[in-house]
Amino acid sequence: MPIRPQLYIANKNYSSWSLRPWVLMRTLGIDFDEVLVPFLPEGNAQAFQRFSPTGKVPCLVDGSRTVWDSLAIIEYAAERFPKAQLWPDDVAARAHASTCASTVSSSRATASSAPGTAAHSSGDLTWSLRNRLRMPSRPRMTSLTTCCMRENLVRNRG
Repeated sequence: MPIRPQLYIANKNYSSWSLRPWVLMRTLGIDFDEVLVPFLPEGNAQAFQRFSPTGKVPCLVDGSRTVWDSLAIIEYAAERFPKAQLWPDDVAARAHASTCASTVSSSRATASSAPGTAAHSSGDLTWSLRNRLRMPSRPRMTSLTTCCMRENLVRNRG
């Protein structure tokens, strides 16, 4: 029997980046084991570095392959589990979906470069959780995500 991929995530309440591939894989019926490694107030970067080269979550371990970053995990899942039909078959629809996913994913680099946002690595969890929600990019990214999702539904289902 093949070994199921393991998706390492942190607290679902605090880590939307962990939740993205988790929700996608569950929704598409991809069989995997969830491994919860919670954020701790005192920090636990060493625990994350045992499975993730970056010391961050999410991280997918599939046999000898390790994939980190939400979008990279999603791309890998699309290739590894083609029956799940992750991306649309139509070239224009696939390009649009990929553009939306890349735009939302690239916001992480901007958001995580702000002071204190690397709490899961540095141990400054309290500062991060309080201030992450105050960042100006959050409402913009939520609006962009919602817009892309609505537009995809209209294009592909309407």
